Amino acid sequence: MHFWIINLFSDFPNEGAAEGRFLTLAKTLSELGHSVTWWTMDFHHRTKSYRHKTLFAEAEQLLHSNAKHQSISLRGIPVPTYKNNISFRRLYSHRAFARKLAQTATKLPNGQSPSAIIASSPPPDVALSAIQLGEFFHCPVTVDLTDLWPNTFERIFPGPKKTQRSLGSIFLFPLYRKAHRIYREANLVSAVSAEYLEKVKHIAPTQKTHLCYIGGDVRKPSLRPASESPTTHFLYVGALTQSYDLGTIIRAAAILKEKKNPFEVHFAGSGNQENSLQSLASQLGVGEICQFHGFLNSEKLKDLLDSCDVGLNCILPGLDITMPHKLSDYICSGLPVINSLPGEAQSLLVNWQCGIFYQAGNAPSLSSAMLSLAQKDQRQNASVNAQNLARNLFDRSESYLRWAERIIALNDE
Repeated sequence: MHFWIINLFSDFPNEGAAEGRFLTLAKTLSELGHSVTWWTMDFHHRTKSYRHKTLFAEAEQLLHSNAKHQSISLRGIPVPTYKNNISFRRLYSHRAFARKLAQTATKLPNGQSPSAIIASSPPPDVALSAIQLGEFFHCPVTVDLTDLWPNTFERIFPGPKKTQRSLGSIFLFPLYRKAHRIYREANLVSAVSAEYLEKVKHIAPTQKTHLCYIGGDVRKPSLRPASESPTTHFLYVGALTQSYDLGTIIRAAAILKEKKNPFEVHFAGSGNQENSLQSLASQLGVGEICQFHGFLNSEKLKDLLDSCDVGLNCILPGLDITMPHKLSDYICSGLPVINSLPGEAQSLLVNWQCGIFYQAGNAPSLSSAMLSLAQKDQRQNASVNAQNLARNLFDRSESYLRWAERIIALNDE
């Protein structure tokens, strides 16, 4: 079979970030004996820079160096650039991609047509275009929800969350209508979160769904290094932006410093809050304890995860985030997690006894959780439980195989 994957945001294997969801899916389908064409844009979402044609060729060459992945090809669609993730310019760029994809795909020779299509949403314009292409080629379409749009855009409206939702239901109605159409018309809706699928079922009760967490490469317990250091190393991975409870981490570190427990806090990521966070750390006397590593490539991030003891999933309330990438990074590395995100993330961590909840914005609450996991026995027990959770629900070698098999089965239904 020939699969098309339509995804705009995942990194190529030569772009520095850890292997993304759709690259893993492409490899899985290829290893099952199928060919894959990955359609994406010629603009890199994370760095906000153009991808040169040579980058596509180099990425394919890297993939084809493994005999199992020689059937994967990459196709770039030219799009207008955008600077801000929440902007009309970004929506315009995604609509341009959807339009040009349809124009290009429908003119391909018959031998290049797909047996099935997998499209990520966001952006919904692209997912809807994929459904229309499925009708054109008479093949099933899977839409994979990695985030909920347009819910995330409600943040641009003033007032409390309830007011933002009310305004969003009015001013973002065309986008909501488009998302709901996708939920109803796709042959299968998969998602990174059970909560996302619950929303799908609310709109389209008879829709076929499949849950596949972001996951990662799960370390075997015997390979998890046992730290003999008296210092507890806490780690935050991700963007340093206003969406995350990063100032509270700094203030909690200042409180914890007074307890005389040896510890360090590591930040792996970049963003517009990096300089202000460094300044706050210096002002509160924890500049040496809080270390900022910037964006790390996949190998350096893996090394840092291996050297740390506790992951910090610190997210401000009001965001439509349920299972962020950083949570998979921590769990797959066997790290217990201190978490501010209610709902599905909290339930998993509590049920598997590998995390502690704290109140977002409350530095004493966070410092208390940090102090609890600074105790070696409690931390080690939670780490073992995190490894069990990873093997059962987050191991890509198992979960992505089940996802791929579910997609393949659509052709027989």
